[in-house]
Parts: sequence; C-alpha cells; structure tokens
Amino acid sequence: MIELNGKKARVCVDPGHGGHDSGAIGPSGVRESEIALKLSKEVMFQLDDLGIDSYLTRTEDEFISLSGRVEESVESDCMVSIHCNAHTSQAQGIETIYDSSAGRHKALANYVQQSLIKHCQGHRDRGIKMSPSDAYPRKLFVLSAAKVPTCLTEVEFISHVEWEKWLDSDEGQNQIAFAIAQGIKSFLMSLPGAKMSDDRKTERLSMTTKAAPKSEEPIEVQQAPVMEAGAAGQLAEDTAKRIVDEAKISISEPSNEEAKIEVAQKKASGTESSGGSKGSGLKRKSKRKSKR
Repeated sequence: MIELNGKKARVCVDPGHGGHDSGAIGPSGVRESEIALKLSKEVMFQLDDLGIDSYLTRTEDEFISLSGRVEESVESDCMVSIHCNAHTSQAQGIETIYDSSAGRHKALANYVQQSLIKHCQGHRDRGIKMSPSDAYPRKLFVLSAAKVPTCLTEVEFISHVEWEKWLDSDEGQNQIAFAIAQGIKSFLMSLPGAKMSDDRKTERLSMTTKAAPKSEEPIEVQQAPVMEAGAAGQLAEDTAKRIVDEAKISISEPSNEEAKIEVAQKKASGTESSGGSKGSGLKRKSKRKSKR
C-alpha cells in the first residue's frame, strides 16, 4: 500500500470518450471508447494488486463531459486519461500528453510513458508532449483544467490494422494496463511524504485477534500444594528404597525367559538319558552291519 502524508493514495482513471462519442474507429470497426473502457478497468485491477485505491470516471458506455471528468478527479492524487491514437494507416507508436502549467503533470506523463515503452516492447516511442506546443498544438481541456497531476496517454494507433488487433486483444490490454499501473506507482512514490507500507500485516493481525475471542470468565489456575521440606525428603527416601527393593527382586527372581530356558534344559537332559538305548541300539545295528 502507498501512503501520501499518512493517507492511502487514490488514483482517478479516465476512459476516454463514451456514449455517442465513440472516438476513433479502427479498420475492422473497433471503437476507441470500448478499448479505453476495457483498458481503464484493467488498470484499476492492476492498481488494486499494488495496494492503490482507484476509481473510474465512467464504468459503462456512457458520455461524460470534459468538465465532469475533471471534477471526478478532484478527490484523487492524480488522474490518467486513456485514449487510442488515430491518423494514417501507417502511423504507429505510443505517446503521452501533459499540460505545461505544473511540473508534476510532466513527471506523471514521463513515468507513464517510460513504463509503457518498457513493458510494451516493439512499439515506437513517440515520447511525452506538452499541450499546447509545436509538437502538440491542440489544447486538451482535461489537462489544462486539471485540479490534480494529470496526463493523457495515447496507447497506440487504432487506425493501424495490426495495432488495432493488439489493442483489442487480452494480451495487449494486459500489457498496457500493467505498464500504466507501474508508471502510476512510480510517480506516487516520487511525491513528498510517500511511503510504502504492508497493510497485509495489519490484516493478518486483525484476523488473528478475531480468531481468538476473549473468555467471558477468568480461568482459574490451580496450583499444586507446596510440600514441606521434611515431607519432601521422606518421600524421596521412600521412593529410593522402593526402587532398590524392586531391583533386588528382579535380580533374585529369574525372568520368564530364564525360566523357559531352564525348563528346556531339563527336558533336554531327560531326553538324553531316556534316549541312550536308542542311541546304543543304533550303534548296535551299525555293528551288525559291519559284521556282515
């Protein structure tokens, strides 16, 4: 989670156009307003993963006035307006626009643009442009009237047949949204009073506290009675004597195994004496065989 002067950072994400204002339309009919809304929703999810609160100026295909968008951003720490560019069928690249009135507008634009070029490889870097200027003559109301640091990013040319497909794909939208969210994060962390904190520790602590409810009645701990020194000595002496007596008994009395062995030995000796004639008989038979 990112905190600014003790408060959780909050970002306004502005999907360009909407409603009757479809914006630019690609070669296959993809509308800029649709892409801008999809990208903005994905940016909001990416920011949430980073622990940054965010909200949209519109959540469906509806028209929002430019002044309404500016007013929506007042409660945020910054705003990023998302658009698709359009020109000839060969024009391509990513650029981000900012107003000239405040340095933080430019800083936000720079962080977002650098992150887009870093994470969306293979796209031409058209850089950041000040509005109005020679590089970008148009004056954009959402930038000039902004109450918080604001930039407008043109993520690619929807008029380019290949980039139109990329803008309308899940892969392209994930790349763009991730890059914009990372750029916003970098900008927020550059502000005075910015601090990264882990609110998950607080959440885990809260869950642990809830999981162990307080007992309504105090638990009484019973202590073992304290034994006097004389009694303790007598007990120790009796215990030692009992152990010695048990040891003598175990030594004097044969164990079951020893008794079994002794019985077996007696039986064996009895068998030898009674079986002597058999043994001598066998010897005699062997003698008779030798006589033959």
